[in-house]
Amino acid sequence: MTESDKKYQPLALMAQDLEDLEALSAHLQDAVMTLSNVDYDPKDKAFTIIANRFCWETLSQNPQDEILQRVNAGLKFTNVKKVMKKNIPADATDHVLSLLAIKPIDHQTVNLIFSGGAEIRLIVDSVQCFMADLSEPYGASGKPAHKPAEARSI
Repeated sequence: MTESDKKYQPLALMAQDLEDLEALSAHLQDAVMTLSNVDYDPKDKAFTIIANRFCWETLSQNPQDEILQRVNAGLKFTNVKKVMKKNIPADATDHVLSLLAIKPIDHQTVNLIFSGGAEIRLIVDSVQCFMADLSEPYGASGKPAHKPAEARSI
């Protein structure tokens, strides 16, 4: 298989430790979502996101062969005890967030780092996270580009 032969394959990933989260983070880099698609259910101890993720895994080394795609994906953290937000408007359900990285701090603290200095910190009993593509891919208008972000603590 050559680089130009890369085709989309739906992803279904699970993370149960810090290394797994790093791999999952790479697939979700530059995913965009509105606040209406971010939810925490304290009764079920579940934090969920429906996002539009960029398909980095299908890019070619040759820019002339690149097919830019996005796909809707679901992300779910279980065993969540507490959710803290920084620089995220409380009531603006149409506010768009762009995920830069999922940064595990330790086995019980996970930060979701977004562009513009926004963050969500999850306090968990243990790391358990699932991500799955929910739709067929569709054309992306461009390839995400940004300056590297520095994570700050909440």
